[in-house]
Amino acid sequence: MALRALRWIRVVIQLDKIQRKAPGGGDGGGGDRGAAQGRRPAGRRPVPRSRRAGEAPKPLFVMAAIPSIKGSVFGAVVEDVSKLLDRAVLSREELVRHLEPDDVALLDQPISVSGWYDIRAYDRMNALLLAVEGEGDPEYFRAQGRGTARRLLEAGLYGQLEYLNRAEVVRQTDPGDRFKAFGRDLRLLTSLSGSILNFTRWTAMPDPQRPHRYVIEVAEAAEMPESLCWRSDGFINGMAAMHGQDDLWSWKRVRRDLVVFRMLRDA
Repeated sequence: MALRALRWIRVVIQLDKIQRKAPGGGDGGGGDRGAAQGRRPAGRRPVPRSRRAGEAPKPLFVMAAIPSIKGSVFGAVVEDVSKLLDRAVLSREELVRHLEPDDVALLDQPISVSGWYDIRAYDRMNALLLAVEGEGDPEYFRAQGRGTARRLLEAGLYGQLEYLNRAEVVRQTDPGDRFKAFGRDLRLLTSLSGSILNFTRWTAMPDPQRPHRYVIEVAEAAEMPESLCWRSDGFINGMAAMHGQDDLWSWKRVRRDLVVFRMLRDA
């Protein structure tokens, strides 16, 4: 009796091994027990649900793993591209030649101000806008960056901007106090980058080469496209212009992973 029971156990084990090796899994009804419980087979990457269902890509509401930009900024770029279609400046067929399929899909869905979006999609859309609207002149991006500063300030999404609208530096008359206040305002401005980008590291510091001036160093900037550099230039100069100091900053990529914004005159 015991011998028969042992043989039966061996048969069951062998059958289970065969079923695990069979395509589709154990019961022939599509998938092994792990798949039936929601686990994917080892070594296979999950297929995003939007790809399986043919839907548009969804925004990420947690910090994205790829270099990304917040929808509060990205949304204006998507809106500007959509206007090219609305005004029949470009057809959808022409759009497909300039953008990736996922980029085009973003035009057909709401952009969440709190979602994260691939910085590469942002750059491709900006390249299209520069060619069509800006006639290749980066001043177009600077103007758009100024507009972003005004729009975010009016929307009240970021407390840093509301404070900077009442910037401490404008209340100082002593040159030394004014310089220190300018630095405090700058550090508050650069802290905004962490709310808008999930990559790069922005630091405001006194310019070691020029007294009474500051620099803003953007480290870990290898994935920071020039379109974002130019728009950031406009954004920073737009904030300065609100306090009577327009065209105060210029930028330069010192090396692949470092961008530096430098003041053109004393604070």
